[in-house]
Amino acid sequence: IKLEFGADKDVFSGQMTAPKSSLPEAAGWLKLILSRPRFEEKYLVSAKDQILKVLETEKENPEKELALAFNRKIYGGHPYGRNPLGTPETVAALRRSDLQDFAGRKFGRNNLYIGIAGDLTGKEAAELAGLIFGDLPEKAEVEPLETPDIDWQQSVLNIRREGGQNIAAFAAAGTCRQ
Repeated sequence: IKLEFGADKDVFSGQMTAPKSSLPEAAGWLKLILSRPRFEEKYLVSAKDQILKVLETEKENPEKELALAFNRKIYGGHPYGRNPLGTPETVAALRRSDLQDFAGRKFGRNNLYIGIAGDLTGKEAAELAGLIFGDLPEKAEVEPLETPDIDWQQSVLNIRREGGQNIAAFAAAGTCRQ
């Protein structure tokens, strides 16, 4: 059984991989993780330590430094202008109750996209989805982000660093995905 989770600016995602013979057990674990996450303190402390180390190493990576500065320049105070990992202060302040509250409010059946691949009939796939996600609240709190107010006037942002590496980033208005 393999369970993976990820998150970025707009989405929390997960993936479960299991042979058909282990599917009931795998589905049970995924259901438990999503419907009653524990966020044990020792793992929260470990995750916070890892994030703080990543934030520190980002300072040493010219590409990451440019990407973060670029997003701040383009998006300003919009959430897309922030580092998705947070700041050392926000990471340090994060509590177990914050995660429990977030999961309780944001995980719901109304904001799920489910994809199932493998040796299952349509009926088996529907039953599997119902088993895994059936205990989630029917409705999650969904707070759509406002469209960012981007100033497309030409501007240049130079970041000076020691070393011979040059990196550039460009942006232009495109079509809306909505």
